[in-house]
Parts: sequence; C-alpha cells; structure tokens
Amino acid sequence: MQNAAVVQALQVETVPAVLLRLSVEDVQQAEIINGCFFCISDTKGINLNHNTEYCLTFSNNMGRHIISTEYEKPLLKKMADITGLRASSKNNFPKLLFTQSLPFSEKNCQILHGSYKILVRSLPEKNWKETEFNLLKVHTHPDISDVICQVPEKRDGSCDFLILSFVYYQVYKDLLLTGGLPLHGGLIELDNKGVIIAGSSGTGKSTCCSRIPKPWNSICDDEVMIMPQLKSDYNVHPVPTWSEYLFNPDSKKTWDVENGFSFSALFFLEKADTDASVLLGQGRAAVKIYQSAMESFSRYFPYILEIDQKKIRVIVFESACDIAKKVPAFKLSVSEFGSFWNNIEHEINKLN
Repeated sequence: MQNAAVVQALQVETVPAVLLRLSVEDVQQAEIINGCFFCISDTKGINLNHNTEYCLTFSNNMGRHIISTEYEKPLLKKMADITGLRASSKNNFPKLLFTQSLPFSEKNCQILHGSYKILVRSLPEKNWKETEFNLLKVHTHPDISDVICQVPEKRDGSCDFLILSFVYYQVYKDLLLTGGLPLHGGLIELDNKGVIIAGSSGTGKSTCCSRIPKPWNSICDDEVMIMPQLKSDYNVHPVPTWSEYLFNPDSKKTWDVENGFSFSALFFLEKADTDASVLLGQGRAAVKIYQSAMESFSRYFPYILEIDQKKIRVIVFESACDIAKKVPAFKLSVSEFGSFWNNIEHEINKLN
C-alpha cells in the first residue's frame, strides 16, 4: 500500500527501484521541481537550517536556480559568498546542481537543501553529455536545461575555487544564448554607468582599475559579462577574479555579480608614452570585441569538443558585431604615470 501511495503521489509512470523504499511520510516531505529527481536516505542528524538553494539572476531571461546535495553545501556556500548570491527556494530558472554522484544513480540518496521539503523529480537516465574540466564534470542533456556539476568526493578545499571558475563556463554558455558576451576586461563605474577597460594579459587592466580615482569606482579587473536588456541597451556585470582565491584561499574579496551597470563605452587598452583615445569604427570594434570574448573562453577550449568550439566562435562573432553597432568602442593609449581617466571622461561627455 505504501508503494502504491508513492506512485500515486508522485504521478510518475516509471518508478526507480530506490523510490519504492520511500514511505508515505517521506513523500509528504517531497515536491516536484523541473529537471531533478532525488530521494531520501536518512534525515537523522541533518541540519535543515542551512541554505543550499540560491538564485543567480542577471536579467528576466537569464538565471540559474543553484542547489546542492548535503555534502556539497560548503562548495555552494563559497560560491554564494564570493558572488553575493541571495538565498532563494522558489524561482523558475533552470537548475544547476552540485553533487558528488549522479542523481539518477541509485546510490545518490542525499538531502538536497535545508528548507522544509526535499526536492524530488526524475531525470532522464540516458543521452547525457559529459564535459570534464579537471576536478569538475558538467553534465548536460538535450531535452532539459538543468545542469549537473559533479565534483570529486575527496579533494583539497582550495580546489573549490578552481571548480567554481570552471562552473562559469556554463554561465557563459547561458550568456551566449541571450546575445551577450564575456569579455577579458576590467569594469569601472561612475553614476551607475559602466565602462569596460579591455585588454590582453599584461596590458595593464588591473593597474588601470586600481589607479582610477574617485568618484570612479573599480568593480572588477579581469573579466566582465555584457548582458542585453529588453530594449537595445546592454548592462555590464562583474565576474570574480578567480585567481584572487587560487593564490590566496583566505581572501575575503567578493563581487556582487548580479549588480549590473548601464554599459556606456568600451576602451581597448594599449601601453604608450602619452595618453590618448581614438574612436574605433564598427568593423574594427567588432573584431576586437570578438578577440576579447575568445580570450575569456580560451581556458575552457582545451576541454571541449572542436564542434562545440566552432559553435561558440560563430555565436561570439555575431554578438560582437551587434555590440559594436550599439556601444561606442575606443582605443585607449595609457602612459605609466598619466591621467588616462581624463580621456575616458572626455569621450563619454562627447556621447551625452
């Protein structure tokens, strides 16, 4: 009778063997969510007061409901702390799950989160695609938007920051679907207007971001995300400088990644003897935007298939052309001790 009640309560046609071990009381604690099936092993000794659900939101049409199994709470907490995520148990975004074992395997019976209920839903058992990034295995499926991030059970805590840096590959893939792009650049802000200072490694992005005087604010110095808005405008969001934690695991630096700024201009940095700025044509700007975005993807390419690399290149180029049409781009020559921000302010004032 209990098994029959389980089947009826969950309204599923195929019941995995592990499900038949649940009692009616267990089912009363469960609910259906899009894209995930999980079951209960033993709730004794589990602290249900810690958040293991967060919402990562960049716009109305892009976000992730980020959850974890019981054993990956510390990893999820690190991500939430670094990126400023807010706790959220109810949202309509696709899931991103941190787990040690695949949720459709019978051995994975783990408490998912610390609210009043257990999240339960069946995942497809076949046709998953696995992409392995060192310590992280990302599992995607052609029929659902939910993503499984599988991490090793035994690992050093400092490895979590490397894992989180590779999780951003999925964030960048989501971004591409909106017409947005990641860029290899720093972000400075004035009056809620964001300016990107882009450039390859060694050109001085971090130095410029650290030198910018008040009332400017330096938001991040390594990578940014350009996000389309409902109209023809773009917002720009910071991305954590993961090397900050890779080289200093005790760092307390954080980035409010959900806080976007109106994207007003893009400056491509180059070292020079004197400070200067020159407006770029749309064609030249599109090429440089494409190159900068590909620098953001470059660390992921050794791990993904060539066919996926080609798809990314095509989408990145199309989006780069669109951004170049709508956002002014400049070449910014910066001297060692000059006041380069005067040129930035001069160009922005000309646009208003």
